[in-house]
Amino acid sequence: MEGLDHLRALDYVHARKALERVIELDPGFPLAHSALSEVWSTLGYDARAKREAATAKELAGELPQRDQLLVEARFYAVSHDWARAAEAYGALRRLDPDNLEHALALAELRLESGRADLALEIIEALRTLPAPHSMDPRLDLMAATIAHRKGRFDQILEPATRAAERAAALGARQFEARAYNRIAVAHFRKGDLAKALEVAHKASVIFEEIGDRMGTTTSMRIATTVFLNEGRIDEAVEMTERALAIAREVGSQSEISLLLGHLGTMETRRGQFVPGREYALASIEVSREIGNRRREGISLIYLAGAYAVEGALRNAEDACQRAAWILSEIGNEKWEAQARSSLAHIMRRQGRVHEALAEAEKAVAMERGLGDRVGLAIGLDAQGWALLILARMDLARACFDEVNELGVLTKHRTIVSRSALGRAVLLRAEGKLSAAEDLLRGALETHDAMNEKPQGALVAMELAKTVVAGEDSRGAVSAARAAVERFAPLGIRDGQVESESLLSRALLKDGDLDGAIHAAGRARQRLPAVEDRVASLEARIVLAEVDAARGQQDRAREQLRRLAGEARTLGCSPIAKEAESGLKRLDR
Repeated sequence: MEGLDHLRALDYVHARKALERVIELDPGFPLAHSALSEVWSTLGYDARAKREAATAKELAGELPQRDQLLVEARFYAVSHDWARAAEAYGALRRLDPDNLEHALALAELRLESGRADLALEIIEALRTLPAPHSMDPRLDLMAATIAHRKGRFDQILEPATRAAERAAALGARQFEARAYNRIAVAHFRKGDLAKALEVAHKASVIFEEIGDRMGTTTSMRIATTVFLNEGRIDEAVEMTERALAIAREVGSQSEISLLLGHLGTMETRRGQFVPGREYALASIEVSREIGNRRREGISLIYLAGAYAVEGALRNAEDACQRAAWILSEIGNEKWEAQARSSLAHIMRRQGRVHEALAEAEKAVAMERGLGDRVGLAIGLDAQGWALLILARMDLARACFDEVNELGVLTKHRTIVSRSALGRAVLLRAEGKLSAAEDLLRGALETHDAMNEKPQGALVAMELAKTVVAGEDSRGAVSAARAAVERFAPLGIRDGQVESESLLSRALLKDGDLDGAIHAAGRARQRLPAVEDRVASLEARIVLAEVDAARGQQDRAREQLRRLAGEARTLGCSPIAKEAESGLKRLDR
């Protein structure tokens, strides 16, 4: 059948057209409906995929057992009933143990449901088959994909290279190009960005030559990742927009949703929050139109990220809670864990520190089970910050140290920078200001090189806090002004308030009371709009210090008592101690 030939060649656009012609001629042919379901699923139309799979299942009663099982397996897979889909594919494997198609479909199913370890077990079992089955390039390609999904980036290059060589020898150019994409990722994670771009381009050329437009977009996405890492964010956006145009031409709604989400994340990273939200919302809309709940959940995480960076924490929590619920319901542990890590950061900033720690611990447990190094680092970072606020310093340090190890292993610059931020705050609490400064200056250099403006502003503020804690009053004022200047154009409410209050403290330290009063006034004006309770507490302590310096000691004492009690209630021990220290200084 022409449609199946196109499907085996991964030519989903022509496969769809051919299968639709078959169904038009014979509406009661169940295998055509089942194959079309697979095509719709790959193109991202989950609702259509489920309808075709359900039709195939209804019509499959007269088929031989093997064909009935295949129809059932596809139906359960598109319905995200992973257990029954795995049972059906397992039965197919028992009937036909040498059939690679069924085994690879089961491995893909395991990977999609978040069970990368089980997927790898299947691949390792297939390697024991006699040639030519054990030499099929798809085995190595799947092994490289599993390593990528698990964040085991050091384990990608060998199987991906072998897959490319075997595919080239067979003339299987589609699989050769896919293998090159994996090789490009491996080089990217090794830090060889030029090689990563070269290999991604090589894959793109093959995809273009064989007319695989969807494949071309995957190569372009890898290139955008390299651009982002080099700080070439404008080029990354431009290439993603080109990939989006191709996806729209092909009609891959899943790819369209994915690329819209990526554009939203890029805009957020460079401080363009309105476009960031708009792209994320557009991604959600496309996902809902096609009934792709996995993509909807992921896009909701992107939306939550845009809201959270801007400081709109209530909106961020709502988006994140919906994402976690959707991803849990469909059994996608990988992205559910990501949602919970994001939720932990949001709750911590809202002052719900114990809830934040519980969410982070869930995320970390899930990521350890999945074996995803990058996801684990993100979860540990969230856990470390919650522990830090609760003054469980040794446990926080263990989290941030492990984040750093994972960042180094995966060559992930942003993760290394995240660990540096947490470790620097711990060093500052111990009075090791010089070491903290060194870490923060390195992190700031990373974010500036990557043009990550909101994260750069956050690191600049932690650097200013560290300098203000030292003896250099002029340096403190300069560092605080630099933080204010970074936050000012971004419109991040909590960052603006916290940096202005920090400048006020630095000016007080330098003996400039009038300047401190003016900076405090700007912070007070913006304070009501701040949803970040931790940032609000820290800013209000400084405002009380300014009141005391102006001679309003009674007002300052009242404020500090209230703030100490509020911080204790929330579990923010370091902030409570800071307020209590301020009270002691006033009572001397």
